[in-house]
Amino acid sequence: GQGEKQTRQSFDPKQAGSQEAIKGFARLGVWMRMDAAELSRDYLVDSLSDEQISFKPREADAIRKVHIRVTKSGQLKSMELFEVSEDEVEIEFGSLKAQ
Repeated sequence: GQGEKQTRQSFDPKQAGSQEAIKGFARLGVWMRMDAAELSRDYLVDSLSDEQISFKPREADAIRKVHIRVTKSGQLKSMELFEVSEDEVEIEFGSLKAQ
């Protein structure tokens, strides 16, 4: 949600119930850290512009490709996941705030 309807959700990976869910959350951490070495090991990387990068998995996966957008300073701005099932998920990130 946005504004007053905005909520924060937290999730304990230990309560995921399956190894696949735990692996999925670990993979998300790689994206959030923008771990270049790990991403380039698992994905073919292609620069679409100065601020947009495309990733295609090197091996068959549920995700066909991922497009990310970064700010000029290199912070993650948005991520769009294109799934094999033809579903698409877009995640937008706001300003980073230290807590």
